[in-house]
Amino acid sequence: MIVDDCAKHHLRADSEQGGQCLITPERKLEMHFDGWKTYFLIRKPSATDMQKYPIVEMTSPLPYEPHRRRYSCCAPKLAVEDIKEWRARLGFPTYEVAEVP
Repeated sequence: MIVDDCAKHHLRADSEQGGQCLITPERKLEMHFDGWKTYFLIRKPSATDMQKYPIVEMTSPLPYEPHRRRYSCCAPKLAVEDIKEWRARLGFPTYEVAEVP
C-alpha cells in the first residue's frame, strides 16, 4: 500500500504532481483535503458489503486528538548560547514568545 498524501496542487519530492490518494494493489482511492486534514468520502456499509468485502482496520486504536502532540522522546534543554543563537535567527523575539524561562 502506498500513501501519496501530497496535495494535487503541490509537487512531491520527485518533482511530480501530488496524487493525494491511497494506492493498493487492487485500486487507487482518492483522498480529499479540507485545509486541516486529508480524508476519504465514505458511507456506512450495507449488510451485503460486510459479508462480501474483507474488513481492514486503517486507523490507530488511540483516541483521535489532532491538537495534542505526543512526544516520542525527551529533547535536552538548550544552553543559554543556543537560545541566544535561535533568538537571533528568529529576529530576536521576546523570551515569552520564544518560550524561554
